Amino acid sequence: MNPTEFVRHVHSYTSDYTRFADTKAGFVLATAGVLFGVVAPRVSLLPMTWTSGPDVLRAVLLVIFVIADALAFYHAVGAVRATVMGSAHSLVAFPAVALLSPPNYAVLVSSISEDARVEQVSTHIIELGQIALRKYRQVNQALTALEVAAFYAASVVIAR
Repeated sequence: MNPTEFVRHVHSYTSDYTRFADTKAGFVLATAGVLFGVVAPRVSLLPMTWTSGPDVLRAVLLVIFVIADALAFYHAVGAVRATVMGSAHSLVAFPAVALLSPPNYAVLVSSISEDARVEQVSTHIIELGQIALRKYRQVNQALTALEVAAFYAASVVIAR
């Protein structure tokens, strides 16, 4: 496998991981919304006496649920937020490429050597890998918060 094919393969693989993280974050966002939609109509704080043990327990469970659900939502949004990086002189990074016309881009790409193209794509792969890593960290935090929210959602509904 020549260097260009290898770099193209690694670029595709790294891009897939970024898409996978975005998909998982979308799942967390949808699930956090559904959980909130299930719990919110079933809970009313107004008739609470705040002196009985079950009312206080239900309020504590609800507060923990709301915090965990909000954290899941926050981290999932952080994972799907656009995080494109790249320098203005790059021929492979979105911000730089989007500003060029097709003929100008073709001229720029053909004017540099194969080694220079491989180097630029390799730099872009490292940037994509860093983006994917950040996204996966956010998704893992979102999933952990979602697990806590799901547990407390069930607790709030049962304690009702």
